[in-house]
Amino acid sequence: IVLDADGINSLCPNIDVLLKKKSTVILTPHPAELARLCGVSTAEIMSDRLKYASEFSKKYGVIVAAKGAQTLVCSDGRVMINSTGCTALAKGGSGDMLAGIISSLTAQSPETPADNAWLGCYIMGKTAEMLSEENSVRGILATDIIKALPKFLKKLEQEKEQ
Repeated sequence: IVLDADGINSLCPNIDVLLKKKSTVILTPHPAELARLCGVSTAEIMSDRLKYASEFSKKYGVIVAAKGAQTLVCSDGRVMINSTGCTALAKGGSGDMLAGIISSLTAQSPETPADNAWLGCYIMGKTAEMLSEENSVRGILATDIIKALPKFLKKLEQEKEQ
């Protein structure tokens, strides 16, 4: 199960439902959503995003992809840091796109869900970076990133073959 935005918000009033899950759960919160999940202010999250994302992941046994500059993927006491991306991703639709990429990778790949969450962040970030080489980040939309995914994935495939 991959949850973003309203899926995350719907958990907040009954967060302990995560303790009864029967499936792997991946949450992709931005700082304000992580704050609501943790019951703290966004400022507190921003003061130590790693601590809050990691503790939440451990407490509820979920994978947390805490979005932001250097998205943190926390799972089973381990943290993976994604350093790809640019401000082109700080727009509406990016979270939906990330949730879709992670869901697709998890359905197709033998890798762990946590690895797929990190890979989804990496792919989306690198695709946005590729677009920003020729376009202003102010004008790049989530739909532009989606359209550029096949080109970036082809580039990855070619690099893998070498």
